Amino acid sequence: MPPDQQPGARHPTRGVFRWQNPGLSSVEERHPHCSTGWYPMIHTLSKSILACLLGALALCAAGDALAQTGTGGATGSAALSTSDFTFFLEYYDPGLKQWTQMNSTQQQFFFNRARCECDGDTTNWSGYFKIAIQPGSNTSSKVAALLALNQLSVGSARLYAGGNVVNCLDPNNVLAPSFCLNLIEPGNQAAGIDGGITAVASLRVWESNPIPAAWLFNSTASPACTSATACDSTANCGTVTPITATIYIWVQTTALQTPDISNLSFNVNLVGQVSFAPTDVTVQGGNEALAVSWDWPTDLNPSANPTFMGVQLFCVRGQNNQVFRSGTFGAAYMTSATLCPATVPPPSSAGGFAQLDPSYLCSGLLPTTATSYRITGLQNGIPYGVGVAAVDKYGNLSSVSDTVYASPIPSTEQGGSCELTGWHGRPGGLGGLGLLGIGLLIALRLRSKSPATIAARRSWPTPSSRSSPPS
Repeated sequence: MPPDQQPGARHPTRGVFRWQNPGLSSVEERHPHCSTGWYPMIHTLSKSILACLLGALALCAAGDALAQTGTGGATGSAALSTSDFTFFLEYYDPGLKQWTQMNSTQQQFFFNRARCECDGDTTNWSGYFKIAIQPGSNTSSKVAALLALNQLSVGSARLYAGGNVVNCLDPNNVLAPSFCLNLIEPGNQAAGIDGGITAVASLRVWESNPIPAAWLFNSTASPACTSATACDSTANCGTVTPITATIYIWVQTTALQTPDISNLSFNVNLVGQVSFAPTDVTVQGGNEALAVSWDWPTDLNPSANPTFMGVQLFCVRGQNNQVFRSGTFGAAYMTSATLCPATVPPPSSAGGFAQLDPSYLCSGLLPTTATSYRITGLQNGIPYGVGVAAVDKYGNLSSVSDTVYASPIPSTEQGGSCELTGWHGRPGGLGGLGLLGIGLLIALRLRSKSPATIAARRSWPTPSSRSSPPS
């Protein structure tokens, strides 16, 4: 309450007038600055003067009521503000089998391509979210006072979504119907929350029905989808350019067709694809291994991108054979085929890692700074195809680089030692003879240094002691 409406401390007997005049008690509650300090005058004022003062009191009350009413709702101390509502999103947790509040990280990176494409999954609700609105401690009383002031029983509340070009709460924006999607009932701009703003303000937390993530992706189109069927399209799920969608709540406590608050909204990010992919992939054979290296497009530093999370490698044996047992490497990305397989089954005709099947992963998530990786546990002489893809924090996977084939080879074929062929075509024959000769030389050298050999050498006659040949 503003300072000028606070009851004066110098009138301790103001309650006596309320007892003497019970019909004015409600006015005294609302306008104490107009109704206090009358007790000393009651015994001295004439009836005519008292009537004049009561008339002035009525004008004071009416003037104050007019001061609280304006275009789009109430203003002043009774007006609603953004602090009267807190928003958060919920996702369905299949393990707990319940809707759970997203934390700030989940809310920031929830809307990806896979969830957009999982529209229709009502088993795990993987492609859906809920909007929750938590009113403040005084919101309910504020709403009740505003509705009473405007002689309305129930106010209206609506949910809209749109791109960041049009403000869906701007009553003067003629483009709003074309660019703003009603999240309660697409195609019906006037559809509102059951029970209106009264129901929202009276609950501890109000929750919406499950809303498909695809609706948000399609709400940013030009124009926005105008029916549930059109909103269920997956045409915009793979958008490369990140989009910011705004969710608005329409709060109305007046008979006017304008909301009380024109900025009651919050933003979510919609990202359908990683905008870059590794390039210049090379693969070199090693002993039961492949050494893979890659680069990035010119002038691109992926580690400086705040949404880039890392790299994962795929490999295939031959044309379409899985290399490692399923589950050996965990996927750091999502696809609709793995997130909602009952709704979006993987194509049966595709093979290898063309459909980003996690069974074909050959690495875990590598850091953003990595540009090489060694795949081990392979079989020499067998051709393997390798591809590299980038993963972002939304769980999207970039397109896989061109598949590069190479075969692991024994270590002797990598230039670490010379390997001779010959001797009836048997590789390594002459090499074996060379090793045998080296072994004999070493044995003779050791024998020449033995004690027995040294002692025998000492007993040999010197040249001067040898007998001269007979003459």
